[in-house]
Amino acid sequence: PYTVHPSIGECLVAPQTINVPVDDPEPLPWQPDTTLCSGAQILLVIPPDYSNPVWSTGSTQYTLPIVDPGTYAVVVNDPNGCPLNMVVNVEEVICDLVIPNVFTPNGDGVNDAWIIQGGFTSASLNLFSRWGNLVYSGDLTQKIFRGQDDAGNELSEGVYYYVLNLGMSKGRSKQVSGYVQILR
Repeated sequence: PYTVHPSIGECLVAPQTINVPVDDPEPLPWQPDTTLCSGAQILLVIPPDYSNPVWSTGSTQYTLPIVDPGTYAVVVNDPNGCPLNMVVNVEEVICDLVIPNVFTPNGDGVNDAWIIQGGFTSASLNLFSRWGNLVYSGDLTQKIFRGQDDAGNELSEGVYYYVLNLGMSKGRSKQVSGYVQILR
């Protein structure tokens, strides 16, 4: 609270006390430190109710793609219009490529999708039937594969051959292939 002692010349009035509410800035929903899989990309995203972001890279976009480790800072106005400074330290780590060899898209909420994990920015999948027919083609970073062909029809149980073209940061790529089994 603030106390004011009003006066005009020698005429004094009783002191007045006022409260001035001050809101603390609302922090961004980030961890101060995060990791980046080598060869991959992460996105730092400013929520839509924040405004006027200015990144340490000079960008003024609401999304900042990160492909290199380092320290990234942003100045932004929170939902109340208060300026906020936020710093994120990004550490690069080696992440193993994990490709399951079976999944069960039966709608039970467990292993219903074929999820590939590791350090990549794109994952172009070509999936072939046991007769060598291409039954699915798509980027797993854009659309989750749930055991359906390109037309949206459920693929039958069985073993399928895959070729994955993995895009990595800085223009690098890697191709892996193998077999995946669909059980329903």
